[in-house]
Amino acid sequence: MKNGTNQLRCLQILEKSQWLNHNQIERLQYKELQALLRHAYETVPFYNRRFKEDRIKPEDIKNIQQLVKLPKLTKEEIKKDLPRMISTNIPRRKLTYHTTGGSTGEPLKFIKDKRTISWASAAVNRNYRWAGLDLGDKYVSLWGSPFDISLSRKLSGFLRNMFERHKILSSSDMSEQTMAQYIESIRKFKPKVIKGYASALVLFARYMKQKGISDLDLNSVISTAEMLSAPDRKLLENQFNCEVYDTYGSREVAMLAGECQEHSGYHISSETVLLEFVRDNENVSAGELGEILVTDLQNYGMPLIRYSIGDAGKPSDEMCSCGRGLPLMQSIDGRVTDFLCTGYGRFISGPGLTLIFSDLSVKKYQILQRRIDELLVRIVRDSNYSDEDEREIMRRMQKTLGENVEVVIQYVNSIPKSSTSGKHRFIVSEIPLFEFS
Repeated sequence: MKNGTNQLRCLQILEKSQWLNHNQIERLQYKELQALLRHAYETVPFYNRRFKEDRIKPEDIKNIQQLVKLPKLTKEEIKKDLPRMISTNIPRRKLTYHTTGGSTGEPLKFIKDKRTISWASAAVNRNYRWAGLDLGDKYVSLWGSPFDISLSRKLSGFLRNMFERHKILSSSDMSEQTMAQYIESIRKFKPKVIKGYASALVLFARYMKQKGISDLDLNSVISTAEMLSAPDRKLLENQFNCEVYDTYGSREVAMLAGECQEHSGYHISSETVLLEFVRDNENVSAGELGEILVTDLQNYGMPLIRYSIGDAGKPSDEMCSCGRGLPLMQSIDGRVTDFLCTGYGRFISGPGLTLIFSDLSVKKYQILQRRIDELLVRIVRDSNYSDEDEREIMRRMQKTLGENVEVVIQYVNSIPKSSTSGKHRFIVSEIPLFEFS
């Protein structure tokens, strides 16, 4: 037990349920969905109103496919109606508040109950086990989230990482000097696995290749947070000399899907989440690209039902040869995050910049780099935006990027969408990266 959660018990359940056949898992998933819909209808003001406006009752959803009868949930609705999305029968002491990293340029506040934290952590650990990382094994994370990094530097975070045998290496500063230090840190720590943002892992692997480094002796690499291209996967496999396991997750829900040892697609964590792939509010066929809508089956504190996460992907109707009954998705489209280059071989990862705007009155933002010494920051202001917000943005940007980079703020009414998933690219870099002289 930790903070009122029971992760180990949930993990034991998930370790067994993954071997159920596809029909058994679908029935289990629908049972969880029915319970969540009834709970949301009876105890969450936002959903009670939504059901009534659409003249739908939970019992009208006869199967998973009929979930399309409900409208999708957008980030804008969560921002607008957050207090009304909280269940009235979950004690406040069992709720925890979170913020996304803003990978679409739109930081989002949301709530989880401690029950769903248990299930989310269990789903993550099950996926890690597929990659050969068991509880208690040493691993390092090449990570850029300021929240996670700052937490790791506090006593509680330090003790937690020590207990979990976990070391965080910041991807916010990927200079050659820093990466040389990371190499020595990994050699000394002797982790079993390295986990990280796909772009950070690729940059690290390119540095290792250029320096002729191939002695880290890892069992596997876990890639997350961004799309991993086939050439980049090959680079990671060759340079780290081990298998690469790609995963798909989000702060709002945690683990959504991940690869097993067969690498034949991404197993969806169907006991904890329900993923829909839709276009024009209809489920797409296997192999077709659709908008991904997420239903968190375990979060009763603030239910997310048909949440538009901002990604697109392709479902699969194949079954994996590993024997698991968990359904597969073919691929994920979206979450391509660039690095910013600040000169002198120093790179800043996009995720490392996302929380700069998370607590400010900013609706959307986009950072454009066309020159090494200049950044253009496009901002859609919220109604409460003030001169103090601008000063704070400049201060944080300069602290992160250094004094040699000029930051220019441009206020705009909107930021065009620029990917097939309809996401806003929050980093747009035109500087060639991953090239070391």
